[in-house]
Amino acid sequence: MPANSILRDDFEFCHDQFFAHPGRVEPVEVSALRSMFLPRLTPEADKRLRDNHGFVQGQIKHYGVDYDKRELTGNGTKLLKKLLKEGKLDKEFLFKKYFLGPSGKPDNTKTTEVLAVPIPPSSHYRKGRVIDGARNVRGLYYEFGSRDTLYTGWDRVVVARAASAHGAKAERQRKQEKDERDRKRKSMYSDYMREAQRAKGEKGWSHVGRYIVDCKQIEGQWPEETKIMRLSIYETGHSDIFAASFNFGVIEGIMVLSSRKGVLEQYCARLDREDHYETATMTKATTTTGVPRVTTRKLSSTRWVPRGRPHVAGDGLPGTPKARPPGH
Repeated sequence: MPANSILRDDFEFCHDQFFAHPGRVEPVEVSALRSMFLPRLTPEADKRLRDNHGFVQGQIKHYGVDYDKRELTGNGTKLLKKLLKEGKLDKEFLFKKYFLGPSGKPDNTKTTEVLAVPIPPSSHYRKGRVIDGARNVRGLYYEFGSRDTLYTGWDRVVVARAASAHGAKAERQRKQEKDERDRKRKSMYSDYMREAQRAKGEKGWSHVGRYIVDCKQIEGQWPEETKIMRLSIYETGHSDIFAASFNFGVIEGIMVLSSRKGVLEQYCARLDREDHYETATMTKATTTTGVPRVTTRKLSSTRWVPRGRPHVAGDGLPGTPKARPPGH
């Protein structure tokens, strides 16, 4: 995966394109899928399936279609053909079913209530197609109650009222989740302080541990993906050198922290020589080099190496971002 990619909820965004995972599958237009898979598979369809085993699952993710997981067998050909025949990948499917008459013209007697259309937040492709479908039905109004629900209907006032009510309900739910999050943080902080007091009596203070991180910029733009952002600090076996892995929902990586700039630069240079950041993976210490490392997931090759002395709120550990003990 390219270093400048953004990966979230099994979707990757890179160079103005969306890909579905696993398999890094690009979206294919429904008309092209039909020509490849109906009435029978073409050589192009065979090639797509052969080149990427996740092709079918990726297309279904792009279109945000719900299905019975038991139907996805083999390479998924039978399921995809079924969905194509039923028109469930068409952006017009919902609107044909609820708002258009047999002639294909708008029919305001077919569905008189407001229809709530759920949209997977991560499927921007699906969202754009649903909006286009609503725009193409003359006299139909639509409004988002939240970023994952589109309300549609024939009465603008009723649609707006339904969307507003959804927004108020979502706000109450967010407040309940925030209160629960704060409660958990306080509990975690109490546990942390008890452990810190015990550790201080046994072996003195240590920066090693798990921290909760606050960042208004990230939390404001991606509230659902950043409910609790964490940073974990590890020992490296070298004096004044710490390794820290972080996961902020929309971004994750590894940092090397130190209060001594020269020591930090020497340590990072040594890691560079060993091709450490080429794989962006920290592994356990080896007996041949004697350089301890930390095991974690494979990450982007972007370096996160603070070289100044920014302050970590709470305990004075040099490094970024602003972190604090759990619940503090």
